[in-house]
This record gives sequence, C-alpha cells and structure tokens, in this order.
Amino acid sequence: MAFEQIATGFDRPLFVAGHPRQPDQLYVLDQFAGVIQILQPGQDQAPEDEDNFLSLSVRTNANEMGLLGFAFHPDFPNVPKVYVNYNPSGEKKTVVSEFQLDSGDASQVDLGSERVIIEIDQPYTNHNGGMIGFGPDRMLYVGMGDGGDGGDPEENGQDLNSLHGKILRIDVVSDDSQPYLIPADNPFAGTPGHREEIWAYGLRNPWRFSWDSVSELMYAGDVGQGELEEITLIEKGENYGWNKMEGFSCFRSDCDDSDPTPNATNGDGMVLPLFDYGRSTGKSVTGGYVYRSCEVPNWQGRYYFGDYVSNRMFAISWDGEMVEEIELDKSVPGSPMSFGTNAWGDVYVAVQGGLDGDGKIYRLAPQP
Repeated sequence: MAFEQIATGFDRPLFVAGHPRQPDQLYVLDQFAGVIQILQPGQDQAPEDEDNFLSLSVRTNANEMGLLGFAFHPDFPNVPKVYVNYNPSGEKKTVVSEFQLDSGDASQVDLGSERVIIEIDQPYTNHNGGMIGFGPDRMLYVGMGDGGDGGDPEENGQDLNSLHGKILRIDVVSDDSQPYLIPADNPFAGTPGHREEIWAYGLRNPWRFSWDSVSELMYAGDVGQGELEEITLIEKGENYGWNKMEGFSCFRSDCDDSDPTPNATNGDGMVLPLFDYGRSTGKSVTGGYVYRSCEVPNWQGRYYFGDYVSNRMFAISWDGEMVEEIELDKSVPGSPMSFGTNAWGDVYVAVQGGLDGDGKIYRLAPQP
C-alpha cells in the first residue's frame, strides 16, 4: 500500500469527500480557516481563497472546535443543498446548518441561504464530535462527544436526556414550524424523559464515522480517555458503555468486562467494540472507511483507519463474527485528521499541516 499525494497547500484539512456525480472532484474542509475548497482532478495545490466553495466564521482558539463536518444532500446535485457542522466564532456550541448552492454559480454556496437545523450548547471546548453524514436511509446522523473535560464529569454518555455522548439521527425534510423531524423509528421516539434524536449512546467522542457502501454497516472511531482507543459498529438503540467502559475494559469498577468477543453485548447490556488498542500503539483513533474501489480487489471490504498521535495506519475486516487485523506495517505521512471517500470507493486521508500550508490530501493506492 502507498500514500499517493493528491494535493498540498492546506492548513488544517479535516475532511475530504468526492462529488457524488464527479468522484474525482474533491471537496476539502479546513477546520480553522472555516472554508470548504473544491479540488479539481489533476489540481495538486490548494485553491486560492477567492475560489472557496464555503466560508464561515468559526472558533479557532480551541483545538477541537472549528468547521468539523460536511455532507451533501442525498439527491445532490439535483437537490443543490449541503450541510455543515461547525462551532461559531466566540461561542461554545455546535451548529448544524443547511446551505443551498448559489443559483448562478454551482461552485459556491449562497451564504444567505443558511438554515440552522440544530444547535447544541457545549459545556467545554473539547469532545465536540463533529462528523455528520446521510445514512443509506437518507436520515442525517450527527456525532456528538460527551461534552468534554475528562472522564465525562457530567455523566452525559449514559444520560438519555442529554444529546452529548451520542449518535443522533434526524430528518432534515421538515416544514416551517420546526427545523427537523424525529424519524418515527428512532429508538426513543415518543419515550418520555429521553431525547428522541438519539440513535445510539455511551460514546466518548465519535470523531469520525462512516458506512460501508455494500453492507451498509456503520463504523465509528471512538476516541479513548487514557488507556484504549476503539472502533465500534453503531446500531440502533445500543449502549456502547462510556463512561463505564473504555474499549473492552472497565473504565470504572462497576461493569462486566469478562467477555472479549467483538460486537458482543455484555452482562450489563453494553455493546463491546469491534477492535481496540492501547497507548503503546496510539493515543487518538481517527475513524476511516471501508475500501470499495475496484482498483485493488484484495482490499475489498477492509476498513482502513489511523491514529492521529502515532500516525499508525490500520486495517480490519469484519465477517459478522470475527475481526481480522491486517498487518500493514505502515504509517501515515503526518497526523491523520480524517479519512474520506468518493463514489468510486477510493479512500483518502487528510493530513494536518501548519501555518506554512503543508497540510496534504493522500489517496490509498497500490504500491508502485
């Protein structure tokens, strides 16, 4: 496996996605600049600022805040709408908004078209989550961290009346009376004392999640506290253990960690991860994507992900019963902020840069 450099010149590239109809046209999100830029096929340098697809004023004095997520409408470009997750400048809150494309220029959004879908206050400046994406069911999923600090001091992960420490699922098709709808099949829809937006809970900071385009399984990288990083298979209504569990182990003493079976449910009703690793291997998991490109048939079905601190690259495969870890012996050439994909099934890596603009986008490619 090789890392094919696609482009450089970014500051803090946090996410990359291919246009749904033109897969080699990439949209690159820059966290602190608050911009999304369009990278055309063959373009190997970040576009000029005046060519930004979207520009927002975001909070830049907190390492885990800024412009954090981006998604196309499921019918894009026929429905010319996009969605972003960001922290506004000077504020401690998460905003998920809808924008429409400029009617006269499809390479830019109409900033005046912003429709705020949901706002969530943040008690701290870390563990904001930030990933958004439309699932195979056309619902919008939102990753929310536990609110921050350390150890989940507000006990949000297990609190079903809190949106923190959760994966949320909402319907953005709404009317003028409310900004979003609660899907009728959400696990806590109509349940008093529970936030109806919740799809899954017990998560610390699900920084990045994605779906396998073939199996439609939802994978999330949940960043650990002090010992273990984990990859989790997200399913409806399940409890993933935080802050009682970290990886396959107890974070607190009052839990059942006797069964190391991937994706099993323990005696406390908590679902175990697919895979975890300790601090000798890495310190901050960056969730990735399942490879579905036809370029390398042997990679089909592998879930590729990395670690932001150690730069290590991982691959696992899940057959519904067992997890196989594929030995890569590879490191990402820099700190992987996020992974991305396109309609071909290629997997990309966005690597952090600095103020000198050395952030890069790579594609996973066969060894030349």
